[in-house]
Amino acid sequence: ALGADLEGPRPPLVASLAVHRALSRLGYEPAIKWPNDILLGGKKVAGLLVDGLTDVHLLGIGLNVSIPEGLPGDFITDFPGTFLAEHT
Repeated sequence: ALGADLEGPRPPLVASLAVHRALSRLGYEPAIKWPNDILLGGKKVAGLLVDGLTDVHLLGIGLNVSIPEGLPGDFITDFPGTFLAEHT
């Protein structure tokens, strides 16, 4: 089972694999940039954050679906980003 044992460095890997699997099943060709980025065409489309507590892990996933209206297409970031809408 995916994620049956969530100790040590496994939660980020399991989360990245789950997002990769979901996007693949939707017809995208994602790549994982360890530890917490999902790429499409070499650009970041999703970011993950896993925070572990004593017996619980919290998972946050940010997924770029479409470019917000009014946001310039050439905005500058440290790591180039993309949106799912650009790959459909």
